[in-house]
Amino acid sequence: MKNTTLSFLYFFLFLGLSMTLNAQKTTIDSTKIFIGYIENPENNTELILSYNFFKNKKIELIKSGEDYDLFICLYYLADVQRKLGAIYDTEKTLIEALVLIDETKESILTQQNKISIYNHLGIVSRELLRFDNAINYYNNVLELSITSIDTAKVYGNIGRVYLELDNKEFAIIEYEKALNKAINSNVFGDNLIRDKELLIARLYDNLGDIKSKLELSGALEYLEKGLEIRKKYNYEQGIISSYINLSNHYYKNDKPMLYNRFTEEALRIADNSKSAKYKKAVITDMINHGYFSRSKEYVAIVDSMTITDKINSNKYSEAKYNYNKKEKELQESEFDKKRQKNIYIFFGILVLLGSVFIYFLIKTKHKKDKLQQVFNTESRISKKVHDEIANDVFQVMTKLQSTKSNDELIDDIEQIYIKTRDISKEHSLIDLEGDFQDILSDLILSFNDADTNVIAKGVSKVDWNLISDIKRITIFKVLQELLINMKKHSEAEIVVLAFETNRKTIGINCSDNGKGCDLKKGSGLQNVENRIASIKGTITFDSELNKGFKTKITI
Repeated sequence: MKNTTLSFLYFFLFLGLSMTLNAQKTTIDSTKIFIGYIENPENNTELILSYNFFKNKKIELIKSGEDYDLFICLYYLADVQRKLGAIYDTEKTLIEALVLIDETKESILTQQNKISIYNHLGIVSRELLRFDNAINYYNNVLELSITSIDTAKVYGNIGRVYLELDNKEFAIIEYEKALNKAINSNVFGDNLIRDKELLIARLYDNLGDIKSKLELSGALEYLEKGLEIRKKYNYEQGIISSYINLSNHYYKNDKPMLYNRFTEEALRIADNSKSAKYKKAVITDMINHGYFSRSKEYVAIVDSMTITDKINSNKYSEAKYNYNKKEKELQESEFDKKRQKNIYIFFGILVLLGSVFIYFLIKTKHKKDKLQQVFNTESRISKKVHDEIANDVFQVMTKLQSTKSNDELIDDIEQIYIKTRDISKEHSLIDLEGDFQDILSDLILSFNDADTNVIAKGVSKVDWNLISDIKRITIFKVLQELLINMKKHSEAEIVVLAFETNRKTIGINCSDNGKGCDLKKGSGLQNVENRIASIKGTITFDSELNKGFKTKITI
């Protein structure tokens, strides 16, 4: 009799679940009850109840975001779906659990959990007759397996696949690898020792059955070893399987008395268990060997199981419908919450961007206002110097000119007057109503004399109407300060001002052939840098002794 492979991680999963849900005693007790229903169902009603429990549990855990508990829930949900015959839903649930493992960053969903899912997917693929997929899943388990007992179970499952493919030789190879790993594995704890020995019993029984069919030596020895271990643990399903395989072996070897003995033993256990599944297995084997004494009972059992399956299928469909309805309501609720959240986020971003825009707008305006105040202050000081100090000095000069003995004093005062006039001129208000190109040309011409020739190139290439007033004033003031510094310090014969422009910037290169200097920033250069920085431009200086002075401005 072919056995349904039980999951080999139930113990660990149950232990993990119990620890995780320790704070909620009622929930733990309920979970333990339904896990018990799944592992040892007395009837399919218990499986339906377990399905409903874990489906509803899944909704709660999705809300709470408890990934480990959700994984446990999906694992048992898949198991109960498989036992109810919903094999495609089982596969879907297992894939969902596998995705959860891959997407969970925390280490709570461990490699062992992945092994469990791959193993379960292998079983499902085999039941769906997708044998290549089943072997691929089992190979994934082998890559992850750590313990010998895990590896033994996988080899056993691969052997089962080859048996389904009727490749008995390959099945023997895999079963023998599994048996060797299982016998040499070390486990601790009564439950794990029991599981290990029952695995060994199943492998002995399967190998014995195949060897018997292939007429290989050792078949009976393996079958008897398997039965002995199963009797030790009073494992009814396994004992029935052993009796059927032994009866088949004796039937094949023409020993009808022994065939009848083991068939009757199998029937006795099946009758006492009142399990329709066990009875069906034994009576099916009897019919296959030409014994029809209980064929009517077989028909009744099949009809009863068909009706039960149909009822359970309807219950499952109803439970699935109710869950899907609840899940849809949850998704719609979550969608509404998400949409509302997105609206809040959108308006939050809008307000943030608006605030940033207003901040920079105010900051820019403040900067422009501050710069304008500087120009206005300079112009006011210039006017005051011109109107008050220069005029007063001029009047004193006029009075002194009437006395010839004061010629030297007059010369000194005249120098003061000239300096005062120059200061006033340097900081005077610029009339931007006129053509700015002409204003610049006048500035440049004012520094031309017998000793210095100032040449301007490309002034006409710049569309000065596109340049803001603040920038035009700054350019004028900077060039004025540079030319004044040149006049005072460089002793240059030639000064070249070259203007360049593109769509975004204006470049001004100023160079002379003066005596140059060791470049140290004086107050004049610092003022120039501050002015250019105030309009977000850049300025660099380059000079060495006897190699002239160069300035590069980008605005």
